[in-house]
Amino acid sequence: TVYLGNRRVDIKQIGRAHTAGDTVIQVYQVDGMHCGGCERSITAAVDGLDGMRVLELSHTNGVLKVESDGRTDPSAVTAAVTPLGYQVSAVPAEAEDPDEAGE
Repeated sequence: TVYLGNRRVDIKQIGRAHTAGDTVIQVYQVDGMHCGGCERSITAAVDGLDGMRVLELSHTNGVLKVESDGRTDPSAVTAAVTPLGYQVSAVPAEAEDPDEAGE
């Protein structure tokens, strides 16, 4: 379990891109955020991408959760956020909870 702001999120949900109808959810790890200003800068950059919006973002744990209509390449998030001075990496959809390995 991790916390995104005051919200508790099951770690099993993080790292799994999934679809809801035509909507795609992708999780990214963002390094270098220190404050709410960092969050606002990243949110503006991602929300400025066609068909994408930030669902959750936390400078305390570096998790960025983005919703897309599926028309925009997920690498666009990295391309939009990296020039702001942050390191961004998509969490692979097939990432699994280490506690479930081998089950």
